[in-house]
Amino acid sequence: SIFISALDWAFYLSTFGILTFIMILKLRNIYFIPLFIVILFSLYISQVRTGFILLFLGIVIYFLINSKIKIIRRLSFYVPFIAIITTFLVMLTGNSLNDTSTLGRLVQHYQLINEFTVFGSGMGKHAFNFDSLYIYVFLTYGVFGILFFYIQYWIINKLIIVNNNIRKLNFNRYEIVLVQFMIVYHLVSLYLFAFQHTLGSPTFFILYLFSFIVLSKANYKLKKEVLC
Repeated sequence: SIFISALDWAFYLSTFGILTFIMILKLRNIYFIPLFIVILFSLYISQVRTGFILLFLGIVIYFLINSKIKIIRRLSFYVPFIAIITTFLVMLTGNSLNDTSTLGRLVQHYQLINEFTVFGSGMGKHAFNFDSLYIYVFLTYGVFGILFFYIQYWIINKLIIVNNNIRKLNFNRYEIVLVQFMIVYHLVSLYLFAFQHTLGSPTFFILYLFSFIVLSKANYKLKKEVLC
């Protein structure tokens, strides 16, 4: 990624940055601090603002899901959507409209409004045409694109249930880190997908893979506890 795409490199850095931050706090291991500083410096070198935004959102969501106040924990669900709306408002300001990247994205969202059909246009027609995954999903699948959000919600909800029952499941510290990391990054990805088409990248493939591994392990432990 260093030599191919600064954008991909920033995604990997933000992923490991969020994981490293969680490990510093959950494992209380100061040896990860130099690594976190290196990640921040590398993000600066990449000159990709999205990486910093993802890392910032990840840190905010981490603190929200670990709050002892239930209402604040629920706010973590709304962070990606608040961030999306805020980004659009910034994009519509005068200074941002001078950015060719911003203008290109606004045109693509206008195209979504004009070309949207109830049943979509089918797979392949809009491949690689849009920065936003959401635009591609709704133009390709129409109203059925809402299923993507349902699947995302289902995975996040299941992971949160696992996180709320960590003590019953007897997960070790590293498993707790993995569970919370995936909750955070699934929520962060809801923001990312609004502006980047990255679902097929290895980062997110691994993310979904480990999500289902954790859910399967939690389900196994719960069944074992009932049988015992």
